Amino acid sequence: MAERLQVSAGWLSRYLQLAKLDDRIVRAFPSIREVKELHARQLKPLMATAEQSDAVLREADAIAAEEANVPTAKVMARLRAAALPRKERQAADEIYRKHPEGQGCRCAARAAYPA
Repeated sequence: MAERLQVSAGWLSRYLQLAKLDDRIVRAFPSIREVKELHARQLKPLMATAEQSDAVLREADAIAAEEANVPTAKVMARLRAAALPRKERQAADEIYRKHPEGQGCRCAARAAYPA
């Protein structure tokens, strides 16, 4: 097929991935013209598992249900965030400051090294 279209196999593969993109995801974008091949390529690994795929599709439905058009960059950010689990932040053990009012540098506790 790529040979007949006079395109590379990689190009054709990428655009076929775009064509296979779920309609629910396409509806999340402000316009069908804003859905790019890059978006399909970025979303494919995020939908590798059934859990991730369900989370992305739920978020796409939520975006599509909103009355305001969400910009494309925010659509992608929200879909990415839905697929990836949130990382827990660890509290810093020590805070070093130049001045008491300063923000300072947060550092984790040092590991004990044998002498």
